[in-house]
Amino acid sequence: MTAVATLRSDAPSGETSKLLTETDVARMLRCSIEKVRKLRRDGLLAFTPGRPVMIVETDLLAFLDAIKVRARATPLAPLAVEENNDAADTEAARARARKAWIKRRLTGA
Repeated sequence: MTAVATLRSDAPSGETSKLLTETDVARMLRCSIEKVRKLRRDGLLAFTPGRPVMIVETDLLAFLDAIKVRARATPLAPLAVEENNDAADTEAARARARKAWIKRRLTGA
């Protein structure tokens, strides 16, 4: 069982924030402790140095909010599909394909 400390906030309402260990954060993120350490080293996750290293829950939530992929506000425009129903073009394409097929059959390629 892990003990969770609380940190008194500077907010006038007197809210408190939980202090989490790297193990707690790794468990919450469903990743390894090494991944949490890498996030700290890369400057992506704020922390309080010491033994053990402590991460304020609001900092963790801010990190998660920052990496969240947002949905598009407007849907993507449908792709423009060119409709080419010209029978002559279709017949010409079939003829070229037939010629290529016959050529491959005759040359053995």
